[in-house]
Amino acid sequence: MEKQPTIRGRRLELLISEEEIKRRIKELAEEIERSFPPEGELLIVGLLKGSFIFVSDLVREIKRPVLIDFISASSYSGTESSGNVEIRQGLYIDIKDKMCFW
Repeated sequence: MEKQPTIRGRRLELLISEEEIKRRIKELAEEIERSFPPEGELLIVGLLKGSFIFVSDLVREIKRPVLIDFISASSYSGTESSGNVEIRQGLYIDIKDKMCFW
């Protein structure tokens, strides 16, 4: 019998299966492709660090040329939110005249 994982004594339970996540990512990729003209590169912008895996899975499902860039933002100082979002790292790619999905 497989031991159920815990964090700080609380049992974890699976809410969304891997198959459901893959299916939804594929649907999102198709929706993104339909939303932009078919010609030209599409710039996908993710928010570090939490979106890294999601963005990599998403761009693998997009069947057209894509560019990828990330921004980093934080509203935390220590363990408490300041309520103000600070951009820690901006885009490296110039977005002028690019089709962007944020």
